Amino acid sequence: MKYLHLSILLLCCFTIINADESVRVIEFRNFCETPIDIVSTITPFPENVPPGDPVCYASEATCKQPGSASGGCHCSAAVIASLNSRETTQWKEQLMMVNGQWTRGSVNYRPDFVNVYPWSEGAPAEFTFIEIVDYYDISMIPPGCRSGHWNQFENDYCFGDADGPKVDHIGLFNTQDCWTKGDPISPGFAGLPAPSEGYYCGMPTSFDFSYNGQRLTIFPVRKVGIDSWFAAKDLTLPLTPENTNNMQFWSDEIKDAAFDYIRAELYQCCYAQAVALRGDEATPGIYRSFTIQAMATPTTTYSECEDRVCLIRNPNADPTTWVTTDGCQKGYQYPFDDFYSTQLCTPPAVPSSDLGVSAKTYRVTYCPENEFLFVGNFTRKQ
Repeated sequence: MKYLHLSILLLCCFTIINADESVRVIEFRNFCETPIDIVSTITPFPENVPPGDPVCYASEATCKQPGSASGGCHCSAAVIASLNSRETTQWKEQLMMVNGQWTRGSVNYRPDFVNVYPWSEGAPAEFTFIEIVDYYDISMIPPGCRSGHWNQFENDYCFGDADGPKVDHIGLFNTQDCWTKGDPISPGFAGLPAPSEGYYCGMPTSFDFSYNGQRLTIFPVRKVGIDSWFAAKDLTLPLTPENTNNMQFWSDEIKDAAFDYIRAELYQCCYAQAVALRGDEATPGIYRSFTIQAMATPTTTYSECEDRVCLIRNPNADPTTWVTTDGCQKGYQYPFDDFYSTQLCTPPAVPSSDLGVSAKTYRVTYCPENEFLFVGNFTRKQ
């Protein structure tokens, strides 16, 4: 059900500001020791952006990446804000009216640690804004990762398959139909070895896992109508709805530990693949920690929506030593990590005195682990 436009009374100044579904407010906070630029990326076609979009028509000074020669937008990535250490600012994102509701898909914000770490290699805060519900996530996938579907329970199985197994009852698990969508990814894509040699990165149909001294075999599956992973003990029964719901499953504690393990391994697979593809130019996909939070008021977060937290505990360490799900459990570890990483949210409108609007608001904080150091010494940038 669509949100009705509400009127919010600001008691501090006795001014009524109507809740505005046509925009979203993103508050950026920088607790890092160095300045950062916030770079917004778009699909550079005018039909995909609002009229006069500031990234599409960015100046030469702020444009970081040119648009397509035939796209109509002369810029596809531009700086929308610059923050010194201990500064915060707000950005108003304009939505478009599509099929009777305000929406804006694939809105990405990347930090640019100028002359330190390239913006195009950094982890984006990713949003899709829809009037009835928003989606957001953090992606820390190393650039260059190639992934394919090996597990038939993935939500978009058969879309870009890496010659994965075929199953008869694909529709029984709320997956998309197994339509042909272009050519399938084949083993050895981009000159890499075949998946059996470890360079295709995707959720396996089963994996071995050590837990409290026991060696367990985990079968990642879904139950009918539930978009999350479960850890089955076996897959000997035929794949019917009844059998899937009545399988024997490992405990939640074992399941959580098992998926933390395999998803961290999938990140390492992606990083190893990036190194194989790019050599010395390979990067880990994230440079500093950051969080995404939905806001309930200008100063408090909205408890009905989960924070997205990605803490890099030792950013200067060799990425092959990282256990990425320890600190970034809900971040994308590999390209098809949807069940863990995407958050759906419908927060209330929050008034912004800086922008003069009341709208759904999200806070993106860089280097949140430093926040306690800066209490009482923070500058709001207008």
